[in-house]
Amino acid sequence: MDLLKLATDIQAWLDTQDFSYSVGEKNDETSGAFLLRFGDELSGFVSYEDNQADLEFATVSIGILLADLGEADADFLRQLLGINASLFGANLVCGLNDDGSHDLYMQMRLTAKGLEPDQIAEAISSLLAQIQCFLGPLMEPQEDEEST
Repeated sequence: MDLLKLATDIQAWLDTQDFSYSVGEKNDETSGAFLLRFGDELSGFVSYEDNQADLEFATVSIGILLADLGEADADFLRQLLGINASLFGANLVCGLNDDGSHDLYMQMRLTAKGLEPDQIAEAISSLLAQIQCFLGPLMEPQEDEEST
């Protein structure tokens, strides 16, 4: 599979979208990433990799940032892990940043073979819908039980 062509196709698709993106610094014929920005508060990524060391077939991953693990409350993280089995075609993954910090993402992983860039839009829509469904209640301010 020609991953550089796939990366070019993904970037051409990203150029037509209503959100901003930047190209990863280490993109090559084996792996790469595009960092997405949906407005002021939501970010994510699209990445590709050849997986020759394990799966032996190329994949594309699409993820939406949920939390900085260094700043997240332990109760919130437990609730997030509790929904992991309920997710449809997605999972929660921990990403390691260059500075050593960790982020939590909701991610979908698709086979790269035959992937059309428009499928990325479908994956992003599915992830956002699941974030709203499962995490919406966790993100809403909780009423203080002591106040009346």
